[in-house]
Amino acid sequence: MEYRVLESSRVFEGRILRVRVDRVEVAPGVVAPREVVEHAPGVCVLPVDAEGMVYLVRQYRHPFAEELLEAPAGMMEEGETPVFAAARELREEIGAEGELISLGEFLPTPGYCDEQMFLFLARVSRFGETAPDEDEFLQTVSMPFSEFYEKALNGALRDGRAAVLAFRAAPYLKD
Repeated sequence: MEYRVLESSRVFEGRILRVRVDRVEVAPGVVAPREVVEHAPGVCVLPVDAEGMVYLVRQYRHPFAEELLEAPAGMMEEGETPVFAAARELREEIGAEGELISLGEFLPTPGYCDEQMFLFLARVSRFGETAPDEDEFLQTVSMPFSEFYEKALNGALRDGRAAVLAFRAAPYLKD
């Protein structure tokens, strides 16, 4: 069966997301509401140096009222390609540059949000100055890839984007 949107109305428009409510025919004669969070696509980058050290950021996340360990990430700006956005976020958040290898994309929360996340492995060749957004307060954390991977496996790495990166990057980085 093909789902049909019968009606759609925007109920909220904020700085980084919008919310709409759709009425969708989910089966012949069966109509159900579907709430959709509209969010710009994003990028998430796993920076790794020549010694196999990964570089992450620790930052406060208000919805959970705690600091989380994450890979550098951010929203794509209007007109940006995923690779351009990944290079920008890498420079802004940890001051790094290097070769970017696409690790594909994934859908973080497809049940209610249309966000797409593009993943990259960055083989870091140099570090410089950071330039975080004015409301970003980041602490850079480094560790061997094996420790990062173990944190993803045992649930200590709570950020889903970073955990997916660990599994997608493993074929490139594990012995």
